[in-house]
Amino acid sequence: MIEISVTKPLDKMRIEVKGHAEYGEYGSDIVCAAASILLYTLRERACDIDQRSVISVMTAGDSFVEVDIRNQRMRECVNTVLTGFRLLATNYPDNVIIID
Repeated sequence: MIEISVTKPLDKMRIEVKGHAEYGEYGSDIVCAAASILLYTLRERACDIDQRSVISVMTAGDSFVEVDIRNQRMRECVNTVLTGFRLLATNYPDNVIIID
């Protein structure tokens, strides 16, 4: 199961993705791939907006991105990616859970 946790310390937002979906074979799991690309997209787009305000660690099964959300464009970016995570959790409830 992939656990996606969203926390909001002060003016920041942190999205943490842990675990594996176990939907398909390791290395070919489409649910894991979807969750990974969403988090990588957040990191890359956030760095385009303001690289200095992005903290991230990307490792298999345990990754996070933390951004400063005082910037409107950054908030929009985060909200778009969160929409993707919600869709993933809705369509694969046995494999993905969001913890707020």
